[in-house]
Amino acid sequence: MVTAKRDENIVKDRDLLPQRYRVLIKPVASESDEMQPDRKQAKIVGNTTEIKVYPRRWLQLVLFVVFSTVNTMHWYQYTIVNNIVSRYYNVSSLAIDWTSIIFMVTYIVVIIPASYVTNRIGLRWTVLVGATLTCIGAWLKVLSASPDRFVVTFIGQFLVAVAQVFSLPVPGRLAAYWFGPKQIALASAFACSGTHIGYSICFPIMPLLVRNHDKIEDIGKDLAKVFWGSALCCSVVAIAIILLFKDEPLLPPSDARALQKLHKERSPEGYWPPVKRILRNRDFILLWNSYGIIMSVLGSTNTVLNSLCLVHFKNSEQLAGNLGLAIVGTGGLGTVFLAIIVDKTKAFKIIPMAIGSLALISEILFAISFLLEVQWMVVVTGMILGIFLVGWASLGFELCAEATYPEPESTTVGILNISIQVYGTLMVPIVRMLIETYGDKSAHYCLSAALLIGTILISSTRGNFRRQKAEQIAKYNPVALQEFAKPEYRQ
Repeated sequence: MVTAKRDENIVKDRDLLPQRYRVLIKPVASESDEMQPDRKQAKIVGNTTEIKVYPRRWLQLVLFVVFSTVNTMHWYQYTIVNNIVSRYYNVSSLAIDWTSIIFMVTYIVVIIPASYVTNRIGLRWTVLVGATLTCIGAWLKVLSASPDRFVVTFIGQFLVAVAQVFSLPVPGRLAAYWFGPKQIALASAFACSGTHIGYSICFPIMPLLVRNHDKIEDIGKDLAKVFWGSALCCSVVAIAIILLFKDEPLLPPSDARALQKLHKERSPEGYWPPVKRILRNRDFILLWNSYGIIMSVLGSTNTVLNSLCLVHFKNSEQLAGNLGLAIVGTGGLGTVFLAIIVDKTKAFKIIPMAIGSLALISEILFAISFLLEVQWMVVVTGMILGIFLVGWASLGFELCAEATYPEPESTTVGILNISIQVYGTLMVPIVRMLIETYGDKSAHYCLSAALLIGTILISSTRGNFRRQKAEQIAKYNPVALQEFAKPEYRQ
């Protein structure tokens, strides 16, 4: 139970929240109300909800990270060895790029019905559906290890892409459902790390396992080994999810989550009213565009790494894999470090501007290292670039939760992720065309310009952090919900 001392400035505390987004505080009746409650069952005393953080949250987090890892391994599975796979299936480089772009296009098309479904089936079934679809797609790709079956492998890739629609909005939701306010940013960062671990495995392993043999049959054998290994891993993970992954805990882990649950219980509404409010939120719209533009730079860079390296270095498939590992590997560490800073400082206004600016500087250095054709410099600058670009993934989830609270995380993060897919779908073909037509220098100009625009957009937000304000009120007053009006966003 959340308790606190009496405070004569209750109205002032309440006014920390936006107009019509109010928590009416119920005064403490007696000293006995401040006693520690029995935590064996969910208790509501008056309008006050008991708070508890469960140790099982770490198992939940690990299970999701493993699932996200095996799912994301598929995203760049073909593009990192683009020249080899295009030769094996006798298709163009752009066709191979589409095995990556399909993840973005699928997300745009499927996210609305998927969000509608996930809001009703809960966290457990959301992850379970994603794990099952990933497993089916992986086994379908096992059947595609033949030069005339590119369509089969593309269908398998499509099913994995549909599965990712269910997984991408989960990190923020999982963190909010299971973790307390002092760990929520860190939990979200760890939940996002599965994506980066998947990339980290895919980028170096694919060039090692799939070689550019003279005989097409030998390339097929290499691909078959990759497909079988991936399918078996996905099967094990799907079984683990079925047996061990749980839904929301009995008691909420934070005041903000308690308020959110009470709001949902007392004001039941469909999927569309929150969507309409979110789309009227000026800060969210700026974040949506900034997040999508900056993350599309990361997606575009990862997709064309093979081509960027082959322009300057001969037989550099392995270099491309190592470079991809460097980008996402250091990026994963940077994400955790950044999450710790955010949890400690709550500086949601300053940190995004700093990260965007540093990402732009890193991209410029990355481009210079390619022009100088110094391999170690390419890898080092790629590592620096990864810290700031990959760090933006989990930071964007936290900014989204702050700007749109108390709306459901599955809805808000789902809409936020559409921006990556929209801008990524546009950016990847543009960067590919620039490389093939004008050279890689023009591609770097394009990526640098995108980072500049994204940084300017995030700097234009007003910094209205709703979840922080809700926690501030709950810190000084018992959380009692008499009225919990829906947020009113300005045009």
